[in-house]
Amino acid sequence: MKPLPAPVRFDRDTAERAIREYNAGSYRGCSNVALDRAAYDCFAAGLADDGAGMIELVRFVGEDYGGAQRRFLPHGYREEAALIVARLVPVLGRWRQLVADAKLLLDAVPDETTVRELFAPFAGTKRWPVWCSKTLHFLRPDAFPILDSLAKNALGLAGLDGTPRNYRRFCEAFRATLLANQDVLAAARSIDAGASPSDIKLLDKILYQIG
Repeated sequence: MKPLPAPVRFDRDTAERAIREYNAGSYRGCSNVALDRAAYDCFAAGLADDGAGMIELVRFVGEDYGGAQRRFLPHGYREEAALIVARLVPVLGRWRQLVADAKLLLDAVPDETTVRELFAPFAGTKRWPVWCSKTLHFLRPDAFPILDSLAKNALGLAGLDGTPRNYRRFCEAFRATLLANQDVLAAARSIDAGASPSDIKLLDKILYQIG
């Protein structure tokens, strides 16, 4: 296995400019900040206990937040979300516990076995690692980074696919960059004005813009 690239380092001006650009941007006509806020609010109480509510949360991540591209779906987002939830319900207790027990990313990356269990239900007509990582992030924004193509580009991991092993490698690279830029991130929080619930999201915004 190839060694991970060195942590990305950026200066304060780059970080602040990236955050301003992200926060001023939009996705499908909705401002990035408003869409992020809606996602965190939706998941503030965790996954819904009823099937219909759970399907709606999973659909929201896949469709409204871009967790899956429409061209890869043989039917609608809700139908795919229902397939995911059907796989999630039998293991829901264990799945929720793994999410709750995850350590802060600043302290450690999730182990591959844990990632494999968390990713397993996100398989309907195909496997959806990005969809899963976004769901995990909204549930635990302090523990799970979003597996985004632009973030991968910025971290020097453009060719990395979405297997559990490679998501863990992505988390390792993300954590290393997080640790390498603590002073810059601390200074950039004032620019973000509280829009990010964690430094993971703050770094996600920067990587998204420079990727």
